[in-house]
Amino acid sequence: MPFAGLPNAPFHYIARDFDNFFRIQFNEQDAKKTDDYFILTTGLPHGISNLINIRKGSDTSFVDKLVRPRSIAEFPTAVAILEPPSDEVDRLMLELGFLHRETIHAMAADLDDLPMLEDATEFELREIGPEDHSMWVDVMSEGYELPRDFVERIGPAADGIIESPGNVTFRFFLAFDNGVPSSTSTHMITDGLLAIYDVSTKPSQRGKGLGRFVTLAPLIKLRAEGHRTAILQASEMGAPIYEKLGFQSTGTFPLYFNEPSGDR
Repeated sequence: MPFAGLPNAPFHYIARDFDNFFRIQFNEQDAKKTDDYFILTTGLPHGISNLINIRKGSDTSFVDKLVRPRSIAEFPTAVAILEPPSDEVDRLMLELGFLHRETIHAMAADLDDLPMLEDATEFELREIGPEDHSMWVDVMSEGYELPRDFVERIGPAADGIIESPGNVTFRFFLAFDNGVPSSTSTHMITDGLLAIYDVSTKPSQRGKGLGRFVTLAPLIKLRAEGHRTAILQASEMGAPIYEKLGFQSTGTFPLYFNEPSGDR
């Protein structure tokens, strides 16, 4: 079905929004970007902290050139190929030691189709700003099991957020469970279109519905402000949860991970 603000074939837009999320926030010496790829190299001990996004995923020699140096790196790397790869590319990634760990669904929802938000008096949603950066980072880094040094660079007081382009706005949310900060979400709004990122819940707080709450409550708030469509990227495990919120998959792309040889 068509979604307001999205092209009739929305998959490539949603996949590239994933790429743009990182391009906007990482604009320092450890990030390299062209029209065809984005490479982040922090050296931190998590694949997402050393991410390669490839837009020309059908070009085997191009993928080889970008990925092969990371096959011998001393730190983990994640590679997102932002289009369905050929069998040849998939074989190359396996040869280089990169396992196809996740299939990512590019999803979209008409906000008029959102379900009702159940009454959960123990939960509270707060939209936060730079003054609550450390609290948001604490929850996000624990929920995603990401290095805190990495999450510091994507939180509400990060340079990349504050200096984002004029057509891009970031809005940060924290969900509290009986006063305890427990879940995060981020909305990156590009030319008026919502994209949801950073949905996380602290392990000790899982199983209570906080992930649903911190996703749905901001969408209802932003729908009231006039937004009509939202997009996100979800894992195979997460996709059915988002389908219950009205999201539909428009296609998939792979996420590969490689660990240093000494850690395998």
